[in-house]
Amino acid sequence: MTAEYLLEAMGLIDDDLIREAEAPVRRRPASVWQKQWGALAACLALVAALGYGATHLPVTSGNSNSAAPAASAGASEPYPGGSWDAASGGSASSASAAEPGAADITRSASIFTAGGEYRLTGEVRDDLPEDAQALEALSGLYPDTPYPATDAEEYVGCALFEGPDGRLYVQLPDGGYAVAEAVQP
Repeated sequence: MTAEYLLEAMGLIDDDLIREAEAPVRRRPASVWQKQWGALAACLALVAALGYGATHLPVTSGNSNSAAPAASAGASEPYPGGSWDAASGGSASSASAAEPGAADITRSASIFTAGGEYRLTGEVRDDLPEDAQALEALSGLYPDTPYPATDAEEYVGCALFEGPDGRLYVQLPDGGYAVAEAVQP
């Protein structure tokens, strides 16, 4: 194709087509129902994202008030049965009182098994009860993980035992066993 042939072909184009191509394209404004449906879709996407975050992301705060099961039970304390501070006569043993952060870790952890949810009581025992049976090691709480699982990263990989009293015992990395009791619905 030569330049002369191209110029000759451009000369054959109708002037009406050129004027139509130069005119700006007018967009039709969005109707009211399109705006309403768009706003509704944005709200639903926000609710779905917040719902996923609330149910699938682990709680990393050490605040004891962040535990939903205890708060919904109507108890005046974060967990029924006493204080977590060993100095105020709580149920934490001397092993957990020796480490300042140990009581905070145990009170905010949950264990999930096929049989239900358990929450650590804050009590740390030196030994297991007689006839305690070994279960599998704890895995992290992520979508599609096998049971038993925990929401506290400190306990991932720790050995788990079930006592004859129905309580669970988590073998702590520094020695001792943290006691967990079933959460009442």
